[in-house]
Amino acid sequence: DQGWVMEVEYVGQVFHNPLGGVKGKADYAGFLDIELYMDLERSMGWPHTRVMVDFIQLHGTDPSLDLGTAQSISNQEGSNQIKIFLGWIEHDFLEGRASLKVGIYSLDTEFDFKDSANLFINGVFGTGLDISDTGVIGASIFPNSALGARVYFEPVASWYLQAAVLDGVPGNPNSITGTHLHLGGEDGFQVVTEGGFDETAKGGRPAKAAVGSLIYTTDLPDFTAVDSVGNPIKRSGTFSLYGFVDWPVTFEADDPSQGLNLFFRMGMADPDVARFQYTLTGGAVYTGIFSGRSKDKLGFGFAGAWNSDKYKTSQGGNIESHEWVLETNYNMHLAPGLAIQPNLQYFINPDSNPNLEDALYLGTSFSL
Repeated sequence: DQGWVMEVEYVGQVFHNPLGGVKGKADYAGFLDIELYMDLERSMGWPHTRVMVDFIQLHGTDPSLDLGTAQSISNQEGSNQIKIFLGWIEHDFLEGRASLKVGIYSLDTEFDFKDSANLFINGVFGTGLDISDTGVIGASIFPNSALGARVYFEPVASWYLQAAVLDGVPGNPNSITGTHLHLGGEDGFQVVTEGGFDETAKGGRPAKAAVGSLIYTTDLPDFTAVDSVGNPIKRSGTFSLYGFVDWPVTFEADDPSQGLNLFFRMGMADPDVARFQYTLTGGAVYTGIFSGRSKDKLGFGFAGAWNSDKYKTSQGGNIESHEWVLETNYNMHLAPGLAIQPNLQYFINPDSNPNLEDALYLGTSFSL
């Protein structure tokens, strides 16, 4: 009634790799999230306007470092820190068919967003490596956000266009913990665009298909090209391209919220400056596969990333061409607000390192 609501969530993830990898040890990654939403029309009389502030706290270890993989084992990996992750104001136009959002923004909250893929714990099922592993310290995605603005427009029902312009270097490369909004003269910009079809299918299931791009104006070093004195040549206007679909394929007759969704994504990045030139992810998620467990989700996913030729050359050629990960998990709703999720991940060619054996990771995640 007063126009505001607060949400608090805690997620804990425990992992162990009994086979392969760099270290055979257990890891724990913890994530505390406090979000405050305000409808300014109700609280202050500003129509069609809302504010959101998101505080996060990360703690624990980094399982990907222990296993030595390129595709992050945990979707909440990050240095131990507490920070303001998001802080924006949004205003609607054209009877809700358009909006402008300005502030501290993370593009993975709205771009390259595949609802079904969010079931998976490996970070690659969120934003593709062709985006997340580009730039000086990565794109503006969790846990590093940046100042920027996003515009959204729905010209006809269910069809949308959106674009965002953000600081080219989120945070501070010299201090990766905490909230940093430093705008350096050489940072450049990230310019992200996406268009597609998005509607809610029967039973509230996602039905979405889109294509998008990310362009950096930031100067980034070429892997192999050097100038006359041996310094890496800097390139600007580097790019990433992607496309995805997340679609329901079956519905249970007595409850359309249950059934099978399939998702598939392909991405490509500039091979001069991005390690992974091509990426591929896909999977299947079944909601309510067991009788009496209508909210539980069972998922299987796969993801592959291929190194660019220039990156392989920069590593002396002693590197495999790709890394694959297979993941399966089962999310069980035990009580309102409480879920537990056993997880299995198997890595083929971890970090494309020929000296590392294929690795198995067993884990369990809980959320409250």
